[in-house]
Amino acid sequence: MSDHHPRNDHERTDAKVKPLFYAALVLAAITALSMAAMVWLFDFLDSRNASAARERSPLADTVERPAAPKLQARPIDEIDLLRRSQTSFLEDYAWVDPEQGVVRIPVERAIEIISEKQLLPVREQSPAPSQGGAGAAPRGEAAADSSGGNSRR
Repeated sequence: MSDHHPRNDHERTDAKVKPLFYAALVLAAITALSMAAMVWLFDFLDSRNASAARERSPLADTVERPAAPKLQARPIDEIDLLRRSQTSFLEDYAWVDPEQGVVRIPVERAIEIISEKQLLPVREQSPAPSQGGAGAAPRGEAAADSSGGNSRR
């Protein structure tokens, strides 16, 4: 058996230069024409834009623009002032309506008055079926009993 394989050495001929030169020349011509077309297009659009700017509508200036945002000069001082006013609102006595005799009292004092006079309505606890086995209280009752709420028995 004879193995007859073509010999893989090197190319026997050189690349043809003329077709490569013509291809490069055509590519350069297309690039030059594209650049010239872009220059013409940009000049055309620039002149069109300039003429449109001169022929401006008289209504174009009547559009009212929104005001610029107001930036805080000293935000830390402003938040401190806001917190002081809110704290004052929650912790100080003041008249709300002197003619009607309505006053504002501090939150802590209002809580004391409500708890002393028992002004909040208390729901009567009704026996509910046990869900968690023997002796387990329903969720609402367990939470109310453990929080030290004002339940009456």
